Parts: sequence; C-alpha cells; structure tokens
Amino acid sequence: MRIRHLAGVVATLVVTPALTVLPAAPPSATADSAPVPTSERRVDLVDPGNAKADDADKTSAADVALARAQATRTTDAKNGVAPPPAQPVDPAALPEPQVLEVSTPQDVPSDLAVAGVTYGTTPAAGTVVQYRTKRADAPWQAWQGIDSDSVTADAATGDGQRAGGSDPIVLIDVSQVQVRVLGRAGSPTTDAKLSIIDPGSAAQDAQVGAPQAGAAHAAQRRPAIFTRAQWGANESWRKGSPSYTQVRGVIVHHTAGTNNYTQAQVPAIMRGIYAFHTKDRGWSDVAYNVLIDKWGRMWEGRAGGLDRGVMGAHASGWNTNTMGVGVLGDYDKVAIPGAAVNAVSRVIAWKAGVHGFSPNGRATINGRSVPTIQAHRDVGNTTCPGRYMYAQMGNIRRTAAQLAGNGTSTAPPAPNNPEPVTSPSGGIRGNDVLMRSTANTLFRTSPIGATGMSFAARVSGVDWSQYDKVVSTGDLTGDGIGDVLARTSSGGRLHLYPGTPSGQLADMRDLGAGWGGMNAITGGADYTGDGRADILAVVARTGELFIYAGNGSGGFDNRHSLGTGWGHMRDVAAVGDWDGDGRADIMGVLRDGTAFVYPGNGRGGWRGGRTQIATNFSAWPTIVGLPGSRAVFGVDASGNGFMIRRHGTSTVRSTPVAPNFRGLHVFAS
Repeated sequence: MRIRHLAGVVATLVVTPALTVLPAAPPSATADSAPVPTSERRVDLVDPGNAKADDADKTSAADVALARAQATRTTDAKNGVAPPPAQPVDPAALPEPQVLEVSTPQDVPSDLAVAGVTYGTTPAAGTVVQYRTKRADAPWQAWQGIDSDSVTADAATGDGQRAGGSDPIVLIDVSQVQVRVLGRAGSPTTDAKLSIIDPGSAAQDAQVGAPQAGAAHAAQRRPAIFTRAQWGANESWRKGSPSYTQVRGVIVHHTAGTNNYTQAQVPAIMRGIYAFHTKDRGWSDVAYNVLIDKWGRMWEGRAGGLDRGVMGAHASGWNTNTMGVGVLGDYDKVAIPGAAVNAVSRVIAWKAGVHGFSPNGRATINGRSVPTIQAHRDVGNTTCPGRYMYAQMGNIRRTAAQLAGNGTSTAPPAPNNPEPVTSPSGGIRGNDVLMRSTANTLFRTSPIGATGMSFAARVSGVDWSQYDKVVSTGDLTGDGIGDVLARTSSGGRLHLYPGTPSGQLADMRDLGAGWGGMNAITGGADYTGDGRADILAVVARTGELFIYAGNGSGGFDNRHSLGTGWGHMRDVAAVGDWDGDGRADIMGVLRDGTAFVYPGNGRGGWRGGRTQIATNFSAWPTIVGLPGSRAVFGVDASGNGFMIRRHGTSTVRSTPVAPNFRGLHVFAS
C-alpha cells in the first residue's frame, strides 16, 4: 500500500536516520472528541480529446518511460532476507502506452486535500494512473505515477466493493489536480472517477494531546498510541463489524511521497486516507492497523481493538494472519528517521507479546514458511516500503525480538551513526540553507552531523517574493549571530536582515543599489583572514569575481577583483575550508556539471591551481554552499535534497537527506 503525497510548502523536514526526541505533548484531548466534518467531490474521467482536458492527452518521452516503469514492478524479493533480483523485463520493450481517459483540471478545495482514482470496470493488464498538480499562477508540474490495483471484494472482510483503483494522493498547498489513465493501445476504458476529499480542520488537530498509554500485556507494555477519536475519525463511515484473525506476523509499509507535513497536519491526512479507503475504495475501514509518522508517533488505524487480531486491508492476499504497520513518508529516496524505525520495532514487539509470535522467527502464512516480519514488497507487486526502509528490516526484526524478550518499553539503542534530528537552534548560521515557501515566507534548515539536515524552521514572515537572491552570510554585523542578504529582483537593491538569538530576522537595512548586474552572490566565510565574514559576487557582463570585505558592522570596507573568466560558471559557491588547511575556498561549477574547488590563501586571493572534484553536478540544478561543513547542498530536478560531501582529495559523495523540496524555492549560493 503506497499513499502518494505532494507538498508545495515545507514546515518540517525529516532528513536522516536518527533518534528523535519528541516534543512535550500538550494537555490530553478527551477520548470522546467529536469527528471532524469532511467533504468530497467525485468527477468522471472523460475522453482524452475533450476540449476541457488541456494537453492531458499528450505524452512526452519522460511520461512514456514513467508509464512503462509503472507497468514493470518488482516481483519476488526472497521474503525480505535478500534484495530483490533484477527485473528481467526491459520497460523499453513494453508496448508504448496511450492515454485512455483523463479528468478535466479540478480545483483543490483546501491547503490539504486527499485525492484518488477508482475504476468502474476491471482494468486491462498494463493499465496505470498518473497525476499532475499546479499552484495558482504557475504552470503544471510534471506527471507523476501512482500505484494502482485491480483488487476486487474480499469476502473475508467485506473490503473492496469496486474493481480497484489508485492509492490516495495527499495534496498540500496546490490549487489544481488532474489525473489520467494510460494503457496499451486497444485497451478498454475503465469508467474511472477522480475523488477529491477535503478532510476538514479542527483545533484538536494541533492539540491532539497525549497518546493513549496501554497496560502491560505479556512481557511488553503497549506503546502510547493516538486513538481514532484523537485524529477525528467519523465512526459512521465504517461498514459492519471488524473481522478478526490469528496474528502470526506483521507486514511493514511506507506511504511514499513527501515527508513535508507538519505534526498538526497528520490528523487531517489520517481522515483523508480513511475517507478514500471507505467511501471510494469500498473498504470497511482504513487499511492499516497502525500508522506511524516521521516523529515516531503512533496512530490507531483500523478499529476493533489495538490488542486484538483485527484483519486489515493492507496487502492483497496477505491480510489473514498479519497486521499492517504503515509509516508516513517515502523511504525509497531518503533514509528513514530513527524515530520511525524505533516506533515500528516497538509496536511489533508489543504485538508479538500479545499474539505469541517471535519477531525474528518464521511462521506459516498463506501456506508458505516466511519470516514473521515482512516488507510489503516481499508479498506484493510493489516497491513498498522503499529501499532505505527495506534495508532496515533486519534491524527491525532484531530490535523487536530484543524488546519482546526483555519486556522493556523504552526505545532501542541508538543506531551506529546517530544524527539527532532537531529544529535548528540559536541564530542563523553561515551554512544554513534558505528557502521560500508558497506563502512567500522564509525558512531555513541546518546541517546536522555528517549527512543530516534539521527540520525546517520559519525565520521570517515578511513577503520574500520580491527577492531573487537570498544568501546566508554568516555574521556581518559583529554580534556573533549570522545574518541574511537579499537582492530585490526589481531595482537590484541589496537588503541586510540581521539575525537574532531566537533564530528570527530583525528589520531590514537597505545597503544600496547596483547589485542587479551580479549573476552570483555568495558568502558565509572569511576570505581575507581578519575574522570577519565576507561575500563574493560575479559581474554578469564581464565574468569578473569580486570579494567584498565585511567591516563587522553590517557593511563592506572595499572590494577587490579575484580575476575574470567566472562568467562561464553555472554556480559559484562559498564552501569555507574545503581542503582542511584552515583557509576558506570557493567552488565553481561549469554549465556541463563539472565542479572545481579553488583554494584560498587566507589573504583574499588564491593559493594557485584548482582541483576537479566531480563531473556530475548537472544532477543538481540548485547548489548551496555550506561553509564549515566541507559540503554543499544540492537539489535535483525532482526536488530531492542531497548532502554532497568531500570524499578524499578529488571526489565527493552524495547522500539523500530530504524527500522532496518540490514547490519550494531553494535559494542557490
């Protein structure tokens, strides 16, 4: 089961496997919290040639490749013991898909909505679903794929009254959505419908209170789990009575998509998924037994008793004798946070004690001897729960077995490379990554350890749409706190926003005009050796690189030239001391993606020569220097974030650190 998310604004980013200390919970909500009202709109898909469908009938080479890849899925993964074998089918050898039916563009009713497709008839083999979104006054984003299936009704549970459909799509800060169904030439249409659900909002979403603790059962105490009432479930949507099974094992899922949701948005996401599963897919309840968010908080899924063997609808053909645990996030692109891994282990350990199975053992399920803890891709035609979470399956089994055996209710030991995921503390730093949200406010995220980044935190609520260049410069004002420079897109004026101890920005100071002719402005390091932060800028017309020496009071003493020839660089980034000699260096990236480091001499000049470190920086259209980290931050065309760190003398190593920055404007160095 994979649930697609799309984000247009970030409030929190989880970006590294780590133990996370949860914030203190506000006062507990009452157990009888009222269900939150929701609304839903359904529309029929139409012929691709419909005049109101825009260009949804057209497919690019990328769209065709995506559809072929959707039709070619991972098969047997050897029950989670070994990685899956290579798929023998070449997607390029499959017939070229054609658009069978499309929706007209549909308005999204709120900042957070859930959409999905349901089939009216059973789809032909090779039929896939794609979607795209747009924000107001912006072009359509690229088409994205959604997992879909043709599962019909399950007589055991009453789940699945339709002929199949897609996973839910969580939409955050987008104004319109459009879907289409593709298949082989000659395939029949599926009479599909698009559903758009507004899950509503309530004050209780931001104050769900403390999760409900459980009494000791067997050796392991039940972990604290937020109840259905706390996330606002409308119990009238459920159909019939829960079905029960003898639980012999657990199937682990991720929901895919983005991690860019806030803690306050999780209850609404739960309601939207619940509505789509029950009202559109025809299931009797939400598919999973327990869901876990990126902070490791646990949420009650399917009703019927957390300590009972409630049969879910999370893995077709494998719901009998298993429970389903789903983690909100995409762990095919980014390492799963340690808090979420630990939560999966804890809830499995508790269920193992309740139902009497060994988390590190085997059981006969579906007539096969299989590990008691499996990933969804072990039993289904899917990539779920993603390669990074799949790599944690052995650790999940071992930790759950350890917890189940010793009866502890505490978190398991930290992983070998703990990088604490926290909000950035204190003032702005010279190696912060700055980004503008769709609400035009400014956020920052800070490097954590070797490969991590902090949650994003808002640093200014003023309108940042007026700026085309924003730079974290280090301390320009001499108060020991980092500051921010911003250039207006109209007039080329340079504005200084001093940092404050709280991490917010103080009122703007105007530093004057004349900066519109610069095609690169970067900073955050001391290049002159006087202990003050400096900035670098390239004149677009001449390609000349200048250093502006900071005066420690928010201005610059002078500038001097570091030479010409910089106009052919796609990026120029201040990287601080890259080579470890104690002097600040500069990175330059050519338009073909070749990257070089130019060593500084600590006196405002060069030591001589340059070192080529990579040829593949074309993979990251946006580069941000991280002075003091011996790294740069890159964002690829799909919005995925990477820490690109020095590895040896003349190479780099990249690590994915965030699932998606799509919809955000990340300011390049």
